[in-house]
Amino acid sequence: MKRSLITVAVLGLAASPAWAQLGGFSKPNLPSSGGATPQEVDKFLREAVAADSLVQDSSMHLLRAVVSKERVAEIEAHLKAAKEIQDPKEKQAKLAAVGAEVNAELAKADYDKLNEQLKAEHNAKKNESIRNSIWNLGLGSVKDVELVNTGKGLVSGVPSPAIADRIPAVKEAITRLVSQGDGLAKILGRAKSLMSTVGLESLPRSASEPPKIVRAD
Repeated sequence: MKRSLITVAVLGLAASPAWAQLGGFSKPNLPSSGGATPQEVDKFLREAVAADSLVQDSSMHLLRAVVSKERVAEIEAHLKAAKEIQDPKEKQAKLAAVGAEVNAELAKADYDKLNEQLKAEHNAKKNESIRNSIWNLGLGSVKDVELVNTGKGLVSGVPSPAIADRIPAVKEAITRLVSQGDGLAKILGRAKSLMSTVGLESLPRSASEPPKIVRAD
């Protein structure tokens, strides 16, 4: 059994403050410039990448439980190819396309059917994997909310020359995080029925909570 701790980038949902904020996501009204220090901007961009990775990894773990092995293998091949692209912009575009592909599969999955299977199987290891994957997706949603708010603050006001060239990257990250948050809201809403079965009582309420270990064969 391989152990992997998901670190760096799908409920009680209605009761979660972060979930309530996610439900209100819309395309941000991004100012044309922003005031912040280079350190603040760099920290934001690093954390945005980390949130992307957290959601991506967690989505793949959940995907393995809800779609066929053949479809998982196909998407994993797409993800591997995207990660091998050298050009940063092309790589980001391909990763976004794979993310959309994963989201589409998770959004249309039959969670009620999976729930019945889980109840019949009583597979503790599988339940733990799904439970921790959902927790990590919930954590990703909380991080997205926090980062969007932080990013909007960074691009407000007049930027200093030291960060002017970083402002477009911040705006792109905000837009990406908003889109990711919208996708998570739909997926988590569909997967809510699994929570009781896999033993997940609640979702994380703070972005500072740690991700869970996901065990996979």
